Amino acid sequence: MSIPNPVLYYNLCLEIADNWDDLRSHCLKSDISKSIPTKGGSHGRSIVPSHSHADLKLFRSNLRTTAKYILKTDIGRFYPSIYSHSIPWAIHTKPFAKSHRGSNYIGNRLDKWVRNCQDGQTIGIPIGPDTSLVIAEIILSPIDVEIRKHLPSTRIYRHVDDYEFGFKSFSEAEEALALLHEILNEFQLEVNSNKTEILELPLPLESDWVYELRNFEFHSSPRKQKSDLIKYFDRAVILSKKYSQDHVLKYAVQKLQSFRVDKKNFELLEQFLIQCIMNETGTFIPVLKQLTDYHNEGMNIDLSTLEEVLNYQIETQCPVGHGSEAAWAIWSSIFWSLPISTTAAQKLSKMNDSVVALLALDAFNSKLIDTGLDTSSWETLMKTDELYNEHWLLTYEANFKNWLPSKGGKDHVSMDSNFDFLKKQGVYFYDKRKARSVTFTGAPISEGTSPLFSF
Repeated sequence: MSIPNPVLYYNLCLEIADNWDDLRSHCLKSDISKSIPTKGGSHGRSIVPSHSHADLKLFRSNLRTTAKYILKTDIGRFYPSIYSHSIPWAIHTKPFAKSHRGSNYIGNRLDKWVRNCQDGQTIGIPIGPDTSLVIAEIILSPIDVEIRKHLPSTRIYRHVDDYEFGFKSFSEAEEALALLHEILNEFQLEVNSNKTEILELPLPLESDWVYELRNFEFHSSPRKQKSDLIKYFDRAVILSKKYSQDHVLKYAVQKLQSFRVDKKNFELLEQFLIQCIMNETGTFIPVLKQLTDYHNEGMNIDLSTLEEVLNYQIETQCPVGHGSEAAWAIWSSIFWSLPISTTAAQKLSKMNDSVVALLALDAFNSKLIDTGLDTSSWETLMKTDELYNEHWLLTYEANFKNWLPSKGGKDHVSMDSNFDFLKKQGVYFYDKRKARSVTFTGAPISEGTSPLFSF
C-alpha cells in the first residue's frame, strides 16, 4: 500500500480526468478484460472495475463450457513491477513512443506524473489508489489485443492481472502460455510461475474449503453452538494447513460476521480470534472488526491477553519491516487504551514508515508509551524539502498535530505554498477520533482500507 503525495497526485488525477473519454476508449479495445475502469461505485471509490470478483464465477463457467483444459495465471508482482515508460508504449505503440520521447503526448504526460508521484522512480506504481487501476488497464489493454490476434476464437477473461484461458488440448494451453510470456515481456512484465497451472476439466468453480466453510451452520442454543464453534475452528485450522497458499483463516473469520455468538460462548470465540492474530497476521483486520463489534455491543474483551499479543506483534513485525501489521497493532492499543511496552516502543523507533510513526506518536501523546520511543530519526524529516519525498505524510502531519518540532526553528510547512495552503484550510490526514471510537461498517474490510486515514 502507498499513500500518494496529495500535491503531486493531484496532477495525475487531473490528467486522467481531463482525458477520461479517450483513456477509457483505449481500455475498451480489450474484449478480454472484466476490469475496465468505470466511474463511481461502492465504498466511495471514484473509479471501479467494470465487474467485481463476485461476477467472475459466471465468466469462469462460460469459459469452461467448451474447454477440456484451462490455463490459469497472473502477472508476477504486477503493480510493483510496472515500468512507467510502458504507459506511452501502450497508448502510442512502442516505436512511436520511443521516437517521440519528451513530446507533449498524453502517454508521456501520464508517465511523468506517475514518476513524480514516486520520487522519480520508473518501476512500480502504488497499490490502492483509483488511478492505479486506470494505469494498469491502459497497459494491459494492448496486451489483450495482441493475445486476441493470436487466439481469435479462444475463450479468455482477465480481471486486473489474473488471466484464465479455455482450451480443448493440453498442447494448446502450453502454446498459449509461451505466447503470453512473449507478449508480456514486450512491456517488461512477467508471468507469475507460482500461480500458473494448466488444469484438466471438469473442476469445481470454487475450492472445496470455501464451500465447506461458507455453508457451515451454527445452532442458536449455547450448548450446541459451543460444539459448533469448536468443530468450525478445528476445520478452519486443518483446511488452512491443507490449502496453505489460500487465505483460509481470513475467510473463516469473515464468515463469523454473519452470526452473533451467544454470550456464554464469547470467550471461546475471542480466544480463536486472538489466536488468529497471533499466528496469521492476514486476519488482523477481520479479527479487529469482530472484536470492535462485540466491544461496542458491551462484551468484555480479555484486554490482558490482547495486550500481550499486540506487543508481541509489534516486537516481531517491526524488525522485518511489516508496517501494516505494526500499524494495526498500535491502532488496537490506542482503541483499547493498552500500554505499549518499552521493548515494542524501541522497535517502533526504528520503523521507516510514516503511518507507523504517526500512530506511535499518537500513542505516546496519549500516555500509552512510557519509555523506549526514540523520535530522533523522525525529527530529521521535519523540513520543507521532505514534503515532496517519501515521508511527506509524517513531515506534514506531525507538524499539523504539533507532535514533532520543525528543523531550524521555523515552521517548515508554512514555507511551502502548497502545503501551507492545505494547513490553512485545516486539512489533515490522520483522524485521531477514529482511532478511539471506530465502527467497521459495510462489506468485509479489505487490506486496502483504513478507517484512520482519510482523503
